[in-house]
Amino acid sequence: NLGMAYRDSREWSRAEECFDEAFAICSDLRDENLLGTIELNRADLLLHQERYRDARDYCDRAFEIYTRVESKQGLGEANRLYGTLFHRMARPSLAEAHLSRALELATAAEDRLLEAEVHAQRALVHLDEERNTEALQSLNNSYRLFNDLGARHVLLDLDRRLDGLEQTYLQIVAAWGESIDGRDSYTAGHCTRLADYACLLAEAVGFAGRELTWLRMGGFLHDVGKIEVPLEILNKPGKLTDEEWTAMKNHTVAGFEIVENLNFRWEILPMVRNHHERWEGSGYPARLAGEAIPYTARIMCVAD
Repeated sequence: NLGMAYRDSREWSRAEECFDEAFAICSDLRDENLLGTIELNRADLLLHQERYRDARDYCDRAFEIYTRVESKQGLGEANRLYGTLFHRMARPSLAEAHLSRALELATAAEDRLLEAEVHAQRALVHLDEERNTEALQSLNNSYRLFNDLGARHVLLDLDRRLDGLEQTYLQIVAAWGESIDGRDSYTAGHCTRLADYACLLAEAVGFAGRELTWLRMGGFLHDVGKIEVPLEILNKPGKLTDEEWTAMKNHTVAGFEIVENLNFRWEILPMVRNHHERWEGSGYPARLAGEAIPYTARIMCVAD
């Protein structure tokens, strides 16, 4: 643990000394599982220093130990670190293969923390490959697991982990929002502006912290259903026909289904589905009125 603390403070040589001493003690005790953990921690330390070949050597040692003692959890941790290592080395197919195996082992070992960490790492691999849908799916799985662990008081640094996940969320949904804007010449830059205005309005009425983060995500995703609207309708210069207008209005329902299928937190759903409702009931898709319109959707509507 001291070695990991020195790693976090970037005191590399002191971390190595701690791991050497721990390894010697565990060797005397013949504690195989802890020996595997130390080798993985050494690999992680080298990964932080971008010494990838050395990191892989220690990963191999840990893998050999965990294979010998038949530890599903240990092998899952080793595969997770292999996945991280290959991701850093820009070898996504190998990263994905090891992370998939890590997830299988974490599930078999009923290690929810490892599952959450693997999903978070897979999201980064998908993000680099611009597979935004898969990245968001992995992030949502990770976020749900971390939240569950926090609720059961298993995870002490929940906020730090969730903050890191949310930054990745924002990176993905911002890119997705920009790609949606790019389909519609009329709304170029719209998602970014709407997210900014929505957060200013929300902050003025008392939203703070993580609430604002999710509202910003809602701003980036509110028009995601437009990917189901034909380009000739999106970019038509004149007035839409009744049939075309029906297709355009359906983007709220299509977006809701997309976001729901990705298992987003429920706060996102009303912002996507109901941001075109109107106070007097003339909006769509459900013709909601007044306070029947979800509060976050009202904020999104004003910003829109």
